[in-house]
Amino acid sequence: GYINSVVCSKVSNLIATVSSDSIIKIWNSNSGKLICNFRGHQGFIWALKFSPDDQTFVSGGNDKTIRIWSLKEQKIKKFLFNFS
Repeated sequence: GYINSVVCSKVSNLIATVSSDSIIKIWNSNSGKLICNFRGHQGFIWALKFSPDDQTFVSGGNDKTIRIWSLKEQKIKKFLFNFS
């Protein structure tokens, strides 16, 4: 899918991209290599933000959910839903 959004981390050399396929991809900005994928949202992802220490990031989507993801564990930490 095409890229909807790009977010750069402030501390480490990470870049997150959000695509039309609802997959969040984390990249190493120095090497250009894909580090990992995060899947879970159903539909368009509207927002993405790294935490100040780059250990987690938050995403919000058209599926009316907010998800908090762990970069170290490469999985979801918290799931909030039914936001309008």
